[in-house]
Amino acid sequence: MKPISIHLIFLVPLCFFILNACSSADYSIEELDSFIKNRMKDKHVSGLSGAIIKGDSIAWLNSYGYANIETKDAMTNEHILNIGSVSKVFTATAIMQLWEKNQIDLNRDISTYLNFDVNNPNYPKDSITIQQLLTHTSSISDGKAYEESYQCGETEMPLKDWLLEYLSPNGKFYSQNENFAQTKPGTERAYSNIGYGVLGLIVEEVSGVPFNQFCKDNIFSPLGMHHTGWFLNEIDTNLHAKPSLFISAETIDFVKDDDNILQLVSNFDQTKLDYYLTTCLYSFPNYPDGLLRSSPKDLSKFLIAILNDGQFMNAKILEAATIRKMLSPQLDGNEKQGLGWSYTGFEDLWGHGGDDPGIQAGMYFSPSLKIGVIAMQNSNEGSRTELLKNIYLTAKNLN
Repeated sequence: MKPISIHLIFLVPLCFFILNACSSADYSIEELDSFIKNRMKDKHVSGLSGAIIKGDSIAWLNSYGYANIETKDAMTNEHILNIGSVSKVFTATAIMQLWEKNQIDLNRDISTYLNFDVNNPNYPKDSITIQQLLTHTSSISDGKAYEESYQCGETEMPLKDWLLEYLSPNGKFYSQNENFAQTKPGTERAYSNIGYGVLGLIVEEVSGVPFNQFCKDNIFSPLGMHHTGWFLNEIDTNLHAKPSLFISAETIDFVKDDDNILQLVSNFDQTKLDYYLTTCLYSFPNYPDGLLRSSPKDLSKFLIAILNDGQFMNAKILEAATIRKMLSPQLDGNEKQGLGWSYTGFEDLWGHGGDDPGIQAGMYFSPSLKIGVIAMQNSNEGSRTELLKNIYLTAKNLN
């Protein structure tokens, strides 16, 4: 039951959207509405929000279920959810904004931009580059310290301090075996959350502005994303949906044996089955990899910009050529890995997904059709692929 694990990664499945993709079914809004409600009931999804973007506007936006399953507060289009690793496309956007200004070189050693040296001790003479961080080929791994860094409330350690302890040989979180792969930098793709934390720190060091503030100044505020932030103190927590886990015979053993999960909940009863368990609003120091909190309306503004050459209303966050570069395969023998974004293997659909305790999210789009789809839920349950497939096929049928 992978969604229960605190350490989850996003992999674009080879079969994305293939199942039923050629079905003759009429993918109408009414059928989508019925599908979502049935899926939520069958999979015990507490709350969900979805959006369809066509061209430069939102064509459909709706929410279902509960923002807080315990208090039965209804989920609305205004509610804010943690979007997990979908956050990485925002971190990649910030990096590419610096690249556009010639403030960074994607192929330069990252130590050039940091105030400390970073290298794989198994290959000490080989540089780690920004390009490798963006494409998950840096050989920096997610060790045990990463999994153990989740905590209720705001994170206690600044990003730089935590990464120093993780990547520096004398750091208290340092482990040659756990924190670094046995493969040479640039030779193998292995998903790395830590790598995206390092990208966030590079943004800080180069710009001289904290990463969260840089994103606010250069992405969120220009796009009018006023319900989006990396930290709890940047958003209205009254609108933050509560993450939830459904405790069943399939999931209970994962929860009771995972100390990292247990520290995020307060009402776990291992003698009971078939009930919802809510988590606290949690954080972790390596936040640029997956801690962005946003609403479906706000995410739609960002996706509209990506679909329209970086432009939303009067704001431009990236140049069209930069977006094309980000949506181009970057690795030999791998057609799926772009810069931040990943290709699904179906039509020309690109996107990213995310999972974390009690949440699941996905954001996908077709550059040629200018169609984008978003799904966010305060539950790990159900197939994100199946959900987004249905939303996308419905989007294609909308006039």
